[in-house]
Amino acid sequence: MKVKLKVFEIAVVISTLIFLISYTFQEQLFKQLWIIALVPLVISGLLTFLIFAWAIVYHSRVGLTCGLIALSAIGLGELLKSELLKSKIVLQATLKDDLSYMHLTLRENQKFEMVSSHMFGDKEYIGKYKLIGDKLIFLDKVYDNSFIPDTVFIWNDKIILKHRENGEPEIGFASYFDIKKNTIKNKSQ
Repeated sequence: MKVKLKVFEIAVVISTLIFLISYTFQEQLFKQLWIIALVPLVISGLLTFLIFAWAIVYHSRVGLTCGLIALSAIGLGELLKSELLKSKIVLQATLKDDLSYMHLTLRENQKFEMVSSHMFGDKEYIGKYKLIGDKLIFLDKVYDNSFIPDTVFIWNDKIILKHRENGEPEIGFASYFDIKKNTIKNKSQ
């Protein structure tokens, strides 16, 4: 009986570790392996949940401890990802293209997040920005290529990427961000 209990305890610990590793690195695994990355997360998650339920019924210390660690890790991970601990959003804008979207978020603490979403996944860029009047200056690289310049302009309900030769804003297809939320509007216009 003791041997079976030891094997069970080892299985509980291994299952919980696989689940925690899969949960912690789920975004990176999903970017690399796409839908296949869910397999270890789902299998180890179900196994950990079943073992935790079994541990509650049969009062297994190892099972209870592993289950509580897994629940605590999920709670902490989701709290860290949530907006609760981040600086207040002051501007949100989206640039739509034929095959992709770019979502820009400016925060009160002068940091930005740019998420480029396309059919092969998402890529996130994080950095600092500076706002001078209607001029938005990205202090860190915003995108892999020069499609989005380091200086753009807030104009009405748009963020303009470039201007024409006569100084007018270029508002053709995929040349501006549509502003969805802007609490800095009065400061910059």
